Amino acid sequence: MEAVEELFQEGMRAFESQEYETGLACFEKVLEVAPHNAYAWDGRGLCLAYLHRYSEAVDSFDRAIEFEVNESRFWINRGMALEENGDFEKAIASYDRALAIQPDLYELWNNRGTALFLLGRLNEAIANFEKVLEFNPDHYRALNNQGKVFTNLGRYNRALACYNKALAIEPEQQEILFGKAVVLAAMGRQEAALAIYNKIIEINSNDDRIWINRGIVLSRLERYQESLDSLDRGLEINPNDSHSWGNRGVTLRRMGREQEAIAAYDRAIECDPNNYEVWDNRGYALVKLRRYRDAIACFDKALAINGDRLNPIYNKGYCYAVQGKIKLALEQLALAFSREPRFREIAKTDPDLDPLRKNKRFQNLLKSG
Repeated sequence: MEAVEELFQEGMRAFESQEYETGLACFEKVLEVAPHNAYAWDGRGLCLAYLHRYSEAVDSFDRAIEFEVNESRFWINRGMALEENGDFEKAIASYDRALAIQPDLYELWNNRGTALFLLGRLNEAIANFEKVLEFNPDHYRALNNQGKVFTNLGRYNRALACYNKALAIEPEQQEILFGKAVVLAAMGRQEAALAIYNKIIEINSNDDRIWINRGIVLSRLERYQESLDSLDRGLEINPNDSHSWGNRGVTLRRMGREQEAIAAYDRAIECDPNNYEVWDNRGYALVKLRRYRDAIACFDKALAINGDRLNPIYNKGYCYAVQGKIKLALEQLALAFSREPRFREIAKTDPDLDPLRKNKRFQNLLKSG
């Protein structure tokens, strides 16, 4: 049995050194001799999880649990593998089993909250992160996660407060800085967001998300060439990101370079044919080029992918308006206004709809509601 123990320890050393294939081989040799060794099944599962072989990892953790059902860490590891595999409901159930065994594992409330967040159960997620903070008010990861949830709920002031608390604990933590910049941009504070993105780049210049979000902010600030330069840096790091190409297209279109914008949108569609925002934006650029039939086809494609998206309906109204097809334009705009009142407010000052300003029916549409 000493040889088995030495082999097990060798597997653990390999795992800790991130030599996961070597560790896996060691644990499997242990299991050939001692198939009921729960900890070897657990070690095997950990190596498989770090090799991104999540389903096999879960099976291995299940075998560990067969032999040691009350070992909380097996349930935790199982939950984490399930979460990585996208099985969030099962992950939560696994975390619950661990908490039933060891209720003081407050870190698990953070894991549980993350899984709930990814399921879109945002208020439940907040409650779980609150549980973590009851145990440890300085848990910056829980504060960061709360910030993400509040951002998704559009509660930007609450999100900003969470990020500020987290940064008071970990002032250089990149993910927290990133979250704060996202919130500031959503609040319209583009210069403040830009300053944070610049700070993150000083810490880590190899994250494409930072360059892309920085480019979006610069575009909103009408600093278009700087925006393109930033977006291009992001695309150098990750050339197959649909949203990055889409944002490059938006900046080019704002510069009046519609043909180049369409080429960028086409690259975005190559990366992800179901990116409905790109189809919508491509249609808008085509309207600017007076390619109206192609534009309508793009708007219809966006709606076929996501029927809840209202911007293509509004843009179809614009497309018909510039062609002088007033009845069709008003039908589309009325539909957009009825389903989302904010479009009525946008339309009141939107220069794209100037061809309709003198139309009585359009004036009445703007007043009604």
